[in-house]
Amino acid sequence: MTITTTKKAKLWNRDFAIHTLSYLLIFSGFYFLLPTLPFFVVNDLGQDESRVGYIIGVYALSALMIRPIAGYALDTYGRKQVYLWSLSIYVLISGLYILADTYFSLLVLRILHGLSWGVITNGGITIASDLVPVKRRGEGISYFSLSITLSMAIGPLVGLSILEKSNFQMLFISTFFVAMLALLLALMVSYIKFPKTTKKLGWNNVFEKKVLHITLVMLVTAVTYGGLMSFIILYAKELTISNIPLVFLVYAAGVACLRPFSGQYMDKRGPGLIILISFLITIFGYVLLSQTKTESLFLLACFITGVGNGLIMPTILTMTANLVDTGRRGVANSTIYSATDMGIGLGSIILGYVAKIIGIGNMFLMAGLLLILPLIYFFSVAFKHYNLNRINPSSE
Repeated sequence: MTITTTKKAKLWNRDFAIHTLSYLLIFSGFYFLLPTLPFFVVNDLGQDESRVGYIIGVYALSALMIRPIAGYALDTYGRKQVYLWSLSIYVLISGLYILADTYFSLLVLRILHGLSWGVITNGGITIASDLVPVKRRGEGISYFSLSITLSMAIGPLVGLSILEKSNFQMLFISTFFVAMLALLLALMVSYIKFPKTTKKLGWNNVFEKKVLHITLVMLVTAVTYGGLMSFIILYAKELTISNIPLVFLVYAAGVACLRPFSGQYMDKRGPGLIILISFLITIFGYVLLSQTKTESLFLLACFITGVGNGLIMPTILTMTANLVDTGRRGVANSTIYSATDMGIGLGSIILGYVAKIIGIGNMFLMAGLLLILPLIYFFSVAFKHYNLNRINPSSE
């Protein structure tokens, strides 16, 4: 498929900058809710801690359900219409959280919110890949991913501060207005225009087999991430960590510290060394997290885990973009994100029950050991496949 674009070669063009800022706001609203909803479920709705995992899990799994269709729609009908409509729906649902007064109603909202989230996140990275120069793609995606990292630092801090000074109603209202501002910015972006297409909805247009191997790597990695995001705050409470927002701030600092350099290295030397280092660091972080007893050691473990996780996702996303042409980028990203959602959803639920049986600390230890499997698979299968099938940048 031939795509027409007049984008400038520089990395930080107007549209890429606005799109990145909009994405920062979208994820900030997401992180308003991530650390606070567990308290809402347990304290306000009176539910057992094991049900916290479902609130995170159904969100990810509903996003998983829509992603294959989202990828097809982005490639077939164009980025602009699909992305803006899904973001509009996301904003609408954000305004309905204030009405959730039962566990069931919250669960329904999380399912609906997850569906729109699945399209937005798939569209967001696909649009970013369109807007950056091909030869600086790794660097561009790394910088774009920092919008998620910054939101990881800002969102929990602001969300928990609102909750401390006010209540959940004010938190939900704030989430809605942040999402609305993100939509207004998204309306200002000039999106890539696609020629008319007659692609039919079928297996080949909802799943990209070229990214199968790195998808399997991402699937297992996301299982451990689901356990981390679902239970890190409860673990902090268990260890009597008083400054909860600092946990996300330290984790986000770890995620951010090497990302720009890793993107530049990826463009010049490829993903091999980055993946090796990132997995080893993440494994060490999980093991350290499982053994910590003090606040300082806990925060150090969060920082180390953030460094490792912060390198994995943008590297995998850059590999994804390098394996397919522009007209298949939407479905390729949906394939990767579907695996990520499935992993997070399964991890938050399954590791939730594991944590209930053996404790949160031992669950983190199991998560670290589990990461050995995708590391072995990457270098025995996925990396070799990537080197044989990646698209030459000069041909794009």
